[in-house]
Amino acid sequence: MQATAVKEHPLSLSLDTQRQRFFVASDVIYLLVVVFNAVAGGSMCVKFLHGPALALSLFLLAGTVACAMVWLRWMHIKGKTFGRKWLVIAGCLFALMFAVLFPLSLRHLVGVGSDRNDALRVASAALVHGHYLYDARTYRGDPITPLPGAIILATPFYLLGNVSLQNLFWLAMLLWFASKYFRERSTALLFVLVLLGATSSNLDDFMVGGDYLINEVYVAIALYLVLLTHESKRPAIQQLGAEILLGLAIDSRPIYIVVFPLLAAYLWQRSGPKIALRAVLVSGFVAGALSIPFYLYDPAHFGPLHVTHKLDGIPAKYKATIVLPILGFLTSCLGFLVKLSKPRVYLLLGASMSLMLGIPGVMGLFSAGVLTVEGWYSLSWLTTATFFLMLWALWTYEKSGRALRLANQGEAPQA
Repeated sequence: MQATAVKEHPLSLSLDTQRQRFFVASDVIYLLVVVFNAVAGGSMCVKFLHGPALALSLFLLAGTVACAMVWLRWMHIKGKTFGRKWLVIAGCLFALMFAVLFPLSLRHLVGVGSDRNDALRVASAALVHGHYLYDARTYRGDPITPLPGAIILATPFYLLGNVSLQNLFWLAMLLWFASKYFRERSTALLFVLVLLGATSSNLDDFMVGGDYLINEVYVAIALYLVLLTHESKRPAIQQLGAEILLGLAIDSRPIYIVVFPLLAAYLWQRSGPKIALRAVLVSGFVAGALSIPFYLYDPAHFGPLHVTHKLDGIPAKYKATIVLPILGFLTSCLGFLVKLSKPRVYLLLGASMSLMLGIPGVMGLFSAGVLTVEGWYSLSWLTTATFFLMLWALWTYEKSGRALRLANQGEAPQA
């Protein structure tokens, strides 16, 4: 009697091989993105540690994040996850740290501290009193570098008593976004813990009331809301509100202009050219209507242009102030050549940021010295890129882990 052939699911044929190798080439890439985010943001380690202690701390940091990724893969394969309470606990922990450390940072107990909080404070005060935003200076004498969108988003919290209260608000929004964007709460939890708990430059910026990380958070959330409201055919008023918020978010730092081609490409593919054009026009009008008048009023004192001095380490003959934005913009335009999903939008956004911030960041690291605080601060610029790259990497890592689980159960994975 002839035995009946058993039809196996295609993924199950390679499952044993995948188990033996565990991290295939793609998984190694995802792991490296998350580990690099933590290590590149290790400026606080470099600030307080030296020699063997510094090397050991960075090694332990990388090892801990790598082990967390292995644990996350196990959670995905076994189908285990956490309840919402663990995200809430993580958020409460970071909020408590902010409540304790932020007042200490205002006293400048270690060094002169950061003036990013002060920049938003004095600019918000100028906005409330009807003064030109960029006439004021921070307590360190530095110009105001956030664009008007960042100042407008911060002003309601200034009116509540402290502009840095926005960090707690956007922390709550980050937890909400992570729980919606990722399929598993275990993935969302690891994302938040790596972003804030394992990346010391992000944690420092958050605790001193800075807005670099907050800019990344509300750009990511606003972009997600625009894509979601169009994808799910929400009412026009909701789409318009999301587009206005995105315009405000993009008008926080000049580098976020590369969001526009990605927005256009995604909506063009999903909803057609008319919808794509409308979304770009609305967001672009908001961003342009806020910044252009301030620039035209006094170009010489338009503070956001001061950030171009961060490119002073690149020889003038390379024209970095022109070449780097063009490279970033062209990279984001690749969205028109591939089929986009929300994770791929963040992937291309992260790639654009890697060119615009990574090139001067790495050059600054080597020109200042690999083990200097100044050099590591330059490298930490890359954490803006890895923030968006992590959104892609962890989403894809989660998806492949779920496919392995379904293959192990003999089920076909969903798209």
